[in-house]
Parts: sequence; C-alpha cells; structure tokens
Amino acid sequence: MGGLATLHSSNAALPENNWTGEFNVRYINPEFDALINRFYGTIPQDERTQVLGQIIYHVSDQLNLMGLYYGTRPVMIGNRLLNVAATKAPFNDRQSWNAQDWDLAP
Repeated sequence: MGGLATLHSSNAALPENNWTGEFNVRYINPEFDALINRFYGTIPQDERTQVLGQIIYHVSDQLNLMGLYYGTRPVMIGNRLLNVAATKAPFNDRQSWNAQDWDLAP
C-alpha cells in the first residue's frame, strides 16, 4: 500500500507548494485524509482491513480516482491441457509459472 499515502491531500500538487506534490489529481477532502491517517495508524489487521474497505468505498462513491485504461492480459488455454488455469499473479509474472504440472488429456 505504498501508493495510498500519496493520495493524502498533503501530497497534492498545488501552487502553494510550487506544484511539487505527488498527487496530481489534487483531490482534497478532510474525510478522505482522516481515513488514510486511520489506515496507517491502525495495527490490527482486521481493523486495518475495515478502514481500507471504507477507503475503497469512498473512492468508488466519490470517484476521486478513476482509471482511464486498465492493462489486460489475454491468455488462450487449450481444452486438452490439464492443470492449467489463468493466473491472478501480477502483470509481469509469467502465465507458465507451473508448466511442469501441465499435462495433455487423453
């Protein structure tokens, strides 16, 4: 969650800080800042996950962040292949990470 801290309004690129902030969207909302502060100030994982859910809800409700495009990774898997499934691994990982387990159906 390293990128979450950059969404705080203290990182907004504004004339007051000579446009040096990392957050170019410049969304400033004290409620959103408080959620980010709570996220980083909460240690128990269950509570931290609940705060993250509130952050995600805020983003989806207020649309303060909205991607213009999303990377896709089309994969073709033959019907005769066994033990092969589309991976949910990060974009730069290989689809063939478990090729040693693949087999052909009879």
